[in-house]
Amino acid sequence: MTRHVLITRSPADCRDLQELVRPAGLRLRPFPVIRVEDHDDATGWRSLDEALATDPERPRHLLLASPRAPQRFVDQCRAGNREALLHVGAAAVGGGTAEAAEAAGLRVIAVGPGTGLGLAEQLRETWTEPSLVTFPCGVHRRDELPRALAAAGQRPVHGADLVGQVAARRLEDLLAARHLRRQPRALARVAPAAEGD
Repeated sequence: MTRHVLITRSPADCRDLQELVRPAGLRLRPFPVIRVEDHDDATGWRSLDEALATDPERPRHLLLASPRAPQRFVDQCRAGNREALLHVGAAAVGGGTAEAAEAAGLRVIAVGPGTGLGLAEQLRETWTEPSLVTFPCGVHRRDELPRALAAAGQRPVHGADLVGQVAARRLEDLLAARHLRRQPRALARVAPAAEGD
């Protein structure tokens, strides 16, 4: 028997997670409650530039935790004359993010199991030398991945907040949705921006 799980993400964001929960007989039903908008973080880019200039000999890596990040990162690097960052090896949290990174022209050197902590565990074994980790991400993000890498001796840099998330639908709309045959037994919030709903 297949059980359905409503998730407050877009269909594109659910692919890796769907593969993880399929063996348990679960099928994800996306119900996005956020809208993603581009965000220009001049302060974050300035901080990244300073970190890169301060320690030019330290190995560098790129950390990607969302399929929305790669193309925006590439576009902003080109616009800001930071093309050197486009040749840094990238670690992607899962397959969907890795595909988006490759489509944007980035070189993927590691693909995680679809979770931030899973990728951090994998990278602890391969990134044995402390490195400068550029982490292009959203304004609203979960920080367990950079925290886990920092605990392992890496130096994550929140290079720039590339996207912002704003409420697009309320959870009340989810509960009133006509396609639901019955009310959900539980609700899991997976995006920090969904917490205010």
